[in-house]
Amino acid sequence: MSGGLVIHSPKPGEGEKSSLHEADLAWLRKQFPSARSSPVVVATDRTGWKHGIRPGMPLAEARSMASPLQPLQESRTKKQPPADKVEFTIREWTPFTDRETLAADAELLRPFAPVIAIPDVCVPDCLILDVTGCGALFGGESALAEQLLHRLAQHNRSAHLVISDNTACAWAFAHPNGPEIAAAASHYAPDEFQTPVTIIPPGQAPGWFEHLPTEAARLARSDVDILRQLGILTLRQLVQLPIEDLPSRLSDEAITRVRQLTGVTEELLEPIPEATPVTASWVNEFPVSGLKPLQMIAEQLIDDVCQQLRRRHVGTIRLDFSLRPEEGDILELSVEVVRPTQEERLLRDVTFLKLETLRIPKGLVAVSVTAQSVPLPVTRQRDLFDTAGHLQPSEELTTLVNRVTGRLGKDSVLRIRTQPTSVPEDNIQLRPLVGSHIQENIQNLVHELVAPEGGVDLEHSIPGRPLWLFQTPVEVSVEDSPDAISVRIGGSSHSVIQCTGPERIQTQWWNDIPVHRDYFRMQLQEGGTAWVFRDLRTGTWWQHGWFE
Repeated sequence: MSGGLVIHSPKPGEGEKSSLHEADLAWLRKQFPSARSSPVVVATDRTGWKHGIRPGMPLAEARSMASPLQPLQESRTKKQPPADKVEFTIREWTPFTDRETLAADAELLRPFAPVIAIPDVCVPDCLILDVTGCGALFGGESALAEQLLHRLAQHNRSAHLVISDNTACAWAFAHPNGPEIAAAASHYAPDEFQTPVTIIPPGQAPGWFEHLPTEAARLARSDVDILRQLGILTLRQLVQLPIEDLPSRLSDEAITRVRQLTGVTEELLEPIPEATPVTASWVNEFPVSGLKPLQMIAEQLIDDVCQQLRRRHVGTIRLDFSLRPEEGDILELSVEVVRPTQEERLLRDVTFLKLETLRIPKGLVAVSVTAQSVPLPVTRQRDLFDTAGHLQPSEELTTLVNRVTGRLGKDSVLRIRTQPTSVPEDNIQLRPLVGSHIQENIQNLVHELVAPEGGVDLEHSIPGRPLWLFQTPVEVSVEDSPDAISVRIGGSSHSVIQCTGPERIQTQWWNDIPVHRDYFRMQLQEGGTAWVFRDLRTGTWWQHGWFE
């Protein structure tokens, strides 16, 4: 039998220098205090794990595992069979070289994901790919995984893929024993985790990882030891703990990992820069000024970028321009589109709209552009003679969003998201439609705006709510007599011909600002229906909107 160990020696050989960064050394000394004076095991493979070798174990002790002690013989005449001898291959711990190798492997996977990152651990052994919305480009997530593994196999690489809607959960499934035992076989890991591909359905990750040990949460060894002393051995027990009580016992990093695992906090990925990004540049010793010359330069650069994109069989969703004037600071400019594209016309139109809103520096001597490469969407065949016959409404909306965003900026193109609250002014939240490519599938979002799942039930979508809702309610006065009801709005008195209500809205006492209101729909004689409420705490009347 043979196994492999990754060790660290605190004393490099003569003429050698340690390739470890200070952050790696600090992590090692914090995890394994014995590493200051003697070589220790940093990671072990499956064979070593089965024979009792653990990270943090001194190398001398690990070597003794290769020649186990013979059992005491009960009789000198009866010989016992010798114990199995295990030979280990020892490799020096080189995290910097490992990261360089992973960064090189990331270039093989650029066509599969717009963002590729190396996890923030000191024993790097994997890549994190943000494949949000990319499954449809390959015929589904299973097909994406199959093509990705095939590409790795062409370059003599093998891998285990885990696809989940949560980065921390995907890492936990791929490392059930923790970062230092990535290659070890775990008695916790079920059979389905030994397959080349593991795909966790959306929203079901908590039910899948509950039996994994706490090491799978990427916790420091000191935090794991504390949890073991408390009897917390699995992720199910860990996530059930009151998160507000954890800071008193665990480190800040452990709290962050638990929040990421449960989806409370999103894990931000630091993308690996492309080794050979798609770029184009213009340099001239004679400065140019004005919008028209800059548009001609931008058109030339965009044509060059699109030709490179077509050769690489990828698209782009973002162009980053850098304008360097003869004097003054460099102007950085970003242009984004909703759908990955290789079309010069679309990128040129969006760029020109953006340039028209800027103050162009005088005396430009250099302009460069870099494209963010992403996979291309699946192409669809159009009619032979009618080029617009197969255009979908979502594609038309995408073109409109691209143009308006390029002209007004992404902060001016908003979408509505409803919040689970009964307070009307807090029920709707506005967020930018463009600019969230990593967190959300913007293409599916645009399609959902055009053709919602199951259609739209206008009658029950937002019952009893006005289309014109004031951001801040306006105080009014209501006069209620036996004969009629009148309301004074903006200094004018209006007779109410019909009043329906009340609709009572109350929040609990633990809210920051408790709400206790009775809402009424008041149809005015002069026309229009006002949405008015009475504050039950003060007795004052307020108008909150108009019904169309």
